[in-house]
Amino acid sequence: MDDLTAPYQDQGLQPWFIMIANPNGNVPSKFDCQTFAAQQGIKGRVLYDPTLGSQVYGNKETVVVTNAKAEITYKQTGINLNAIEQAVKKALLPSL
Repeated sequence: MDDLTAPYQDQGLQPWFIMIANPNGNVPSKFDCQTFAAQQGIKGRVLYDPTLGSQVYGNKETVVVTNAKAEITYKQTGINLNAIEQAVKKALLPSL
């Protein structure tokens, strides 16, 4: 994901990953996030959700893209890098 977002970070893109469960299916901890980021080579922020409030977005990996007004402009369950990149470009369009 870092490779996908790197070209757009100078335009304000900030990739954040929110972990909703650890590998055992339990509420994740800060350590789980640090381990995941190290294992996956993620440079962006990996956050955890101890209150499980983000589960409303799905129970597997979910990608949301927001614009500069913090409005969700795209939501995807699973990973489709081409669709994510197009959504990022569309969200950044006013600032390009």
